[in-house]
Amino acid sequence: MNTDLQNTATNLPTLEEVLHCPDTYTPEQLAPFLRLISLKAQEVFLQKKVIEQVIISKMNKMGATKLEAKVDGEILAVYTLTPGRMEAVKDADKLYKEAGCDPLEIGNYNFKASWKAASQLIKFGGEKAKLIESLFQRTADTLKTK
Repeated sequence: MNTDLQNTATNLPTLEEVLHCPDTYTPEQLAPFLRLISLKAQEVFLQKKVIEQVIISKMNKMGATKLEAKVDGEILAVYTLTPGRMEAVKDADKLYKEAGCDPLEIGNYNFKASWKAASQLIKFGGEKAKLIESLFQRTADTLKTK
């Protein structure tokens, strides 16, 4: 094994030192930090998703749509709960066609059902409206930050 690389690996600066002045380090010195930062970013992303889902669940239970993030009375962010968009279930076009309907009424080919078009047909009611409602499902709720 290359001794220079071993020395580089054992004499690593701290992350704070690297972030303060990254231009003073060699690529070999920076590479391990890039990997560590990438791993930490993945971990933080997953932690963020967990916390978001807990907040969304609790806001849904409370019927809340806005949440202010405050520290010592200062508003850091305002989160707005937005409902997930409507997406067609798998094979919606086939199910719609099997029911004797034209899939082009609620989508276009290469078939992708459109909630915008479908929601207009639902307004007419009847069996077709029930069928259309069964072909769509709501995606996950999201939080938007201002």
